Order: sequence, then C-alpha cells, then structure tokens
Amino acid sequence: MKKIISIVTVLVLMLTPLSVFADTGVSRTYRVPFRLAKYGNEEKDSMGSPALDDHVEVDVIGNVFKYKIMSKTMSFELNKKMIEGDIDAMSVYEKDIDSPATKAILEKIEREDEFNQVFIFGRDKAKENRIVINVEVDVPVMRDHPQNAVLVFDWDNAELITGTEPAKSPDVDFSDLTKSHWSYKAVAFCVENEFFKGYPDGTFRPNAPITRGQFVTVLGRIAGVDTAQFKEEKFSDAKPGKWYGPYANWAAENNIADPVSEGMFGPELELNREDMAYILNNYVKTTDLKFFEKGNVEFTDQDEISADRLDSVISLAKKSVVKGMANGSFSPKTGFNRAQIAQVIYNLYYGR
Repeated sequence: MKKIISIVTVLVLMLTPLSVFADTGVSRTYRVPFRLAKYGNEEKDSMGSPALDDHVEVDVIGNVFKYKIMSKTMSFELNKKMIEGDIDAMSVYEKDIDSPATKAILEKIEREDEFNQVFIFGRDKAKENRIVINVEVDVPVMRDHPQNAVLVFDWDNAELITGTEPAKSPDVDFSDLTKSHWSYKAVAFCVENEFFKGYPDGTFRPNAPITRGQFVTVLGRIAGVDTAQFKEEKFSDAKPGKWYGPYANWAAENNIADPVSEGMFGPELELNREDMAYILNNYVKTTDLKFFEKGNVEFTDQDEISADRLDSVISLAKKSVVKGMANGSFSPKTGFNRAQIAQVIYNLYYGR
C-alpha cells in the first residue's frame, strides 16, 4: 500500500468552545513528540497515524494543558485506485477505556469548518503520557468503523518553546510529614513561599483543622498584604494585636470573608469545605488569575450546600481548584485540614 501525505490542515481537539480560551494567559508552551498508536498494541501505529504530524503543541493555560495537533489529508492506493481522506472526528475518553468508571466518551469533537479544522482540547492533568481516543477517518475502508487509538506523548523529549518551567518545590523537613505523603509537594511549595509555617516543635500537623483566622492569614500572605495598613479595631475577637487581626480586617474590607455576626469575625472557628470555597472564590475575584473552566459540574449532595455558598463551590470546581469526594458528593459541612488547604493553594497556581 503506497501512502502519500498532502494538504496540511490544523486540528486541535475540542471539548469546549474556542471562546473559553479568549483573553486567558498562556504561561508556557511545549512542542512534544507524539504518535497515534494502535489501541491494545501501542508498539504499532494506528491506521489513522499518517494523518497526524509527529509533534503536538501544548499550551499551559492556568491549570489546564491545551493540546494542538496538526492533521494532514492522507492518500493511499487501494485496489489500483487512489483514495484520499481526513480524520473526520475524534472523541476523548474521560478515563482509560478499560476502566469500569468510564461510561461513555466525552463530548463529540466537531469540525469548525471544512478547511481549517481548529478544535480545542483541554485537560486538567499535567504532562500525560497517553490519552485514549476514538477516531473516525473519512475514507471508504474506514468509514462507519470508528477505531479506538492512543495518543502517546514523549514528554522526556519535549521542547519548551515559550515561558519557563514552574519552580520545583523544595525539600521541607517536618517530623510528621514524609516525602511520600500525598500533600508533601503542595506543603513544600506553600512553606517555601511563606504562605504556611510549621510549629516550633518541628511539626507541620497536616491533619490539624484549619480555622477562619488561619485561612485568611494564608491568603493575606499570598496577596502580600501590608498588615500596617489594617490596624483598625473592627472585630472584638480579632484585634490587630493578634497575628490574624490585620488579615481579618483585610479580608472583611475586600469582601473576601464575611463577619460571623456584628463585630465578630470568628477567627477560631474551624473552616468547613463550603466556607473554604466561599472565601477562596472571593479571593480569586480580587486577582488576575486565569482559568480554563469545565462545563456543567454537579455534586450528588448539592442540595446540602448552603445557598449563599453554592455558586462559589461550583465556580472553583469548574476551575479544578476544588474537587468532590470519590462518591460524587462535595460534603460541604466537612472540615478542612492544613494539608488540604496547602493542596488547594497549590492547585490554584500550578494545577496538578
């Protein structure tokens, strides 16, 4: 079978409208070697492989990796006839097709126009080595026979085209936090940037509950708040002389955190998941952070989320800053601990 590559078009996998990425900041771009492999035998190329380039550009936008794949019209000789065709459509599996949790493929990828196939495919996972897809090729021998295939990426040989790699989290030394702990990377990032501090006894106490006063202090440190500007006594329980006092004033003045009652901030109250989302979402509104947002997000216990907290929870979930539980719930009244807050802050700036 003789194969000839011709007419080059641009194909970018699309799960959301192009407008979603308008005016968002690309922090870095990679050129990554990749190939379209046969599903079930990734040593071999898929039949649709000749229609794709051997490199992909990946933009990092907020906490999302956006893939741009070059597509080519492929021509080959079959039974003494020349046949031409393009990749007509692709769909992406939410998880590996072998996973029982995968019920169906995600939103159908549609052509934008006949000649310039521009699509956008955003993933909120960093540097994936393989993504399982379903391919439809518009040639007689393959038409009406979509095939599963695997996009295989060689990140070890990726080239950074624009931007800089995010700084690696340094080592931190806490007696109760090992490098194997799920939050270690996030904690190290937060401690290095002085958003969080450990305790005098050399512990971090990752499972300790976090209070309202502690949380607004963390956010205030991230924002670079000048505490000297917030010395007025606004709350009887969060006086400026307390370490969290100026940060409580800052959070209240900027509509980030509401008082719990007249003249009371509630700095010692433990933070639950919905209150964390409300405060963090209000903080995000004061920044110029850019995010790729998913489509509709729902939780099985959504009716248990307080009405004035629901929008904040959904907003952060769409941005992949917060996630629900394994059973699909959000568990809004469950408390948050120090390790979880560190992870949320890390997600806010670097994603996964």
